[in-house]
Amino acid sequence: VRGRPLDMIKLDLVTVAGLLSVFWKLAGYGKGGLLGRFKGGFILLALVVLGVKTFLSHRHTRFFHESVTSSMLFDKCLDKDSALMRLLPDAAEAQVFNECLLAFWALLDLGAQRGSEKASNRPLFAAVFETDVERHTTRLVKSLLDDVGLPKAGFRADLRQALLRLEGWQLITAVNNDD
Repeated sequence: VRGRPLDMIKLDLVTVAGLLSVFWKLAGYGKGGLLGRFKGGFILLALVVLGVKTFLSHRHTRFFHESVTSSMLFDKCLDKDSALMRLLPDAAEAQVFNECLLAFWALLDLGAQRGSEKASNRPLFAAVFETDVERHTTRLVKSLLDDVGLPKAGFRADLRQALLRLEGWQLITAVNNDD
């Protein structure tokens, strides 16, 4: 129990005085006429006051503890929420970057694949459609997941926004929809 040292000393003195008076009465030293009854009533009053004071002190300590605990938990939740709010923009930025990087990598790989097809005298299509890039990306990612032994979990690339960003940054010329 934490408290100020002076309060602890006062509480200990009251407890010791109460216990001494109880032992005094039980030992039979408090007998004798009116004065003995007065001392007995005083001892009883002291014990009642001690009990009430202990009960109220316990209630106050319990209320204080619950209040401090609640306040600490509330502050901890606020800290966690503010940390999460600071983390979300960075995570969103990283996600956008990763999607654009994946789309650009798929375009480069698809271009290299089509370049090798041109070398083998197959017809070359100049336009790369969005669905071609997404299909190729899905195949690339699934092959990477197979290489490291991770489950694919139904991965399907959806790179429309990433391709539009790459076009906006002028890294590719145009996004062709095959709609």
